[in-house]
Amino acid sequence: MVACKEIGPRCFSKVVHQSSLVFRFCKRFLWPSSSKRNIYRSISCWGAVVLSKLNGWQRIWFVLTALGTVFFIVIYPLKISGEARSSSFSYRMSINSDFSNPSCTSYTNDPLNKLVEPPFRENGGSCWHIFTYRRYHEKDIILPFTKIQYDKLEDAEWWKTFFTVMAIGAVSFWAFSALIYGSGKIVGWIIAGFQKSKTATELPR
Repeated sequence: MVACKEIGPRCFSKVVHQSSLVFRFCKRFLWPSSSKRNIYRSISCWGAVVLSKLNGWQRIWFVLTALGTVFFIVIYPLKISGEARSSSFSYRMSINSDFSNPSCTSYTNDPLNKLVEPPFRENGGSCWHIFTYRRYHEKDIILPFTKIQYDKLEDAEWWKTFFTVMAIGAVSFWAFSALIYGSGKIVGWIIAGFQKSKTATELPR
């Protein structure tokens, strides 16, 4: 039996083709232990057993699923949330001009129902951007409304967009991946049935 400390590619290359032996090895030497290092080894051992049972098509499915998972939980959410942040950049510049205008103090300190909507100015400075932002985020703002608070709310919005896109993308992709895997299993089961019938008819009577 291979020593527990030798677990790795070299170790598994000798025994991974005998999945029942690997399973008994893991159960005997790894799973009873509670240390973090041996828990990691247990997961690696279990993963080696599972992967060793995959055929060529299943391994292609596994690799594509792993690559798709990385795309939908990291790359795609960063792309979408980055585009949302870029689109709000001009608004950020304009509202910063409002915060720099001393005449906008009442729009950062007074209740919203006591304020009158100021005239719009594209580059900011008229207090319109502060007023509009407060109107759409009234429940989240604590007076006095400051630039620091605005940045925190925008960061929270960025993370909300990131995790929302990640959750929707990942769940949708995993559902599609599971559908592909299940369809492959069904097709394989049907083909195996035809092969079994063909073999039975070819047997001498």
